[in-house]
Amino acid sequence: MTTAERSTSADLLSKVSAIRPILEEHAEWGEANRRISPQVHEALKSAGFLRMWKPKAYGGFELHPAEAYSIFEELSAIDGAVGWNLNQHAAVSAMSTWLRDGLDEIFADPDASFAGVFWPAGSAVEVPGGFTVSATVRFASNSQFADWFLVPAVVMDGNEPRIDPQTGGPDFLATAIRMSEGMIRDTWRTMGMRATASNDVTVDNVFVPAHRAVRVFRLGTERPAALSNPLYGIMPMHGAQAHASVPLGIARAAVDRLVKLAATKVPNFYEITLRDRPVAQAQAGEARAAIDAASAYLASTATAACDAVAEGTPLPVEHKMAMQLAAANAASATMRAMNLVHQAAGTSVMFNGSGFEKLYRDASTITLHAAVQTNRFESVGRMMFGHEPDWFAFQL
Repeated sequence: MTTAERSTSADLLSKVSAIRPILEEHAEWGEANRRISPQVHEALKSAGFLRMWKPKAYGGFELHPAEAYSIFEELSAIDGAVGWNLNQHAAVSAMSTWLRDGLDEIFADPDASFAGVFWPAGSAVEVPGGFTVSATVRFASNSQFADWFLVPAVVMDGNEPRIDPQTGGPDFLATAIRMSEGMIRDTWRTMGMRATASNDVTVDNVFVPAHRAVRVFRLGTERPAALSNPLYGIMPMHGAQAHASVPLGIARAAVDRLVKLAATKVPNFYEITLRDRPVAQAQAGEARAAIDAASAYLASTATAACDAVAEGTPLPVEHKMAMQLAAANAASATMRAMNLVHQAAGTSVMFNGSGFEKLYRDASTITLHAAVQTNRFESVGRMMFGHEPDWFAFQL
């Protein structure tokens, strides 16, 4: 990690504190309206957060992953939806560098906002100059503010998927469309993470020029000089870990809330405050240990992976496995910490408006994401036992 990266990270962390009042002021509005407010998005944009993982050649910061995770955590401790949508934007903006021939267009505005998904894939038909793409994708976080949308698609020959002769699998594309060419469907009515507005998006027969489409499974490991930063050599594992940093921030907020509650709450049938009860002390300490250890695991595996690709070499599968384990572990540690907080706080967590219940709903929702859920332990374990990978991220 360079001195410049540390300086940029410290500057952004200070800006988290600066915009905290705006995030707190609009959190209830976001929950009620199922989307982040325009004022919050503008605060993130004005402070430079949308540039975190964009190439320096286009005005971005190329922030070290471990430093970025800290920022996602800090924001998520204030409002999980804000941390989530920012990490989604950042991860997709980094993956948009796969579109090597389209960089000048896609990154013309260094503050452009990004959204995108990797599944389910839509369909593409090859036409002169590019492709026409149709798809309906789910969980399109940040699409509300996005300028660019990354859409997966399989090239079709009639009703059958075209087979890529180089990979032997379906001819899979990542395509970038202008968000104005897609239609957001108001489908996001959920238990938690309500303000992320992770709605479905439909793309209907949109023309995508060839320079904004790429066969990601053919990319190989060579990166142009403008993308020499190790960040661009560990994709898409950076995304899984970024996702995992958000629930850790939510869990930290729950522990902080427990500490404040413990100073005044006298549990029923006791004559001492919660802070003086040894069992609550142990639960608080164990919760913090789970969060801190998981956060450190994310940072250490990301740093080791960046070191491994620093000279332009491909990311070894062992590092992919370690990064994935750290991401899944973060989700698991989050729920362990949340349950410890609930056990310590008792019935105080049950009531709407307590703050605890929203944090629990958000954490429970976000840890179901495919990139961090417990299935990913299985994905790594099967590879440890010599089986072929079942998780697409290991195949890139």
